[in-house]
Amino acid sequence: MKYFDISGPVRPGIWHYGAPYFPFKIDSLGTPDWMDFPVYAESISMPMQTGTYIETAGHVYPNQITTAQIPLERTILLPSFCLQMPSSGGSEITKAMILDALTRIGSPSLAGKGLVISTGWFKHWFDTDYLSDGPFFSADVMEFMVESKVSLLGSDMPCWDSPTHPTGHLLTYFKSDGLMLAPLYDTDRLSEGAGQLIAIPLPIENTSASPVRAVWVA
Repeated sequence: MKYFDISGPVRPGIWHYGAPYFPFKIDSLGTPDWMDFPVYAESISMPMQTGTYIETAGHVYPNQITTAQIPLERTILLPSFCLQMPSSGGSEITKAMILDALTRIGSPSLAGKGLVISTGWFKHWFDTDYLSDGPFFSADVMEFMVESKVSLLGSDMPCWDSPTHPTGHLLTYFKSDGLMLAPLYDTDRLSEGAGQLIAIPLPIENTSASPVRAVWVA
């Protein structure tokens, strides 16, 4: 087996989604008075949607499963598929394009599986256009994911709806039991086809999103 870390790097200066979200911050803590020798520790301040994160329907609907309640079998070695769909900034990824890509790997059933869609946009991770100019999904993609009963949908795109003509299609996706994993990083190293996905959230209660260390197992 080979392991690929597909989590985005987190450091001061990383993108954030704008108010009420806020920039990532890390501070050093001093040595406690009760310690007889110096120790080194840090504190961080950040929204849960920082770096690569997993998200539930609780992001848009009340009284949904929290990230701490996600069954482990949906985040540890989840049978998954990867599609390589290189896309330029501002381009739309449609259902027809995804169906065409799926034919390259034998048109597998997606029910209960994970699906990672790699566009290459992660290369803009620290660029000023990362949030505003990325590729995005058409509304029929979300409808297809619901129909296909995907367990988890992941991508290296930070924003899945059109920045200029949004459809609100995340509301459609989250009416299902699907999880979101985004934005991913270094996904162009993955081969198309089957693999397994690891994306374990922190056990922080009452949250709809959590940072994860995302790993693709080939």
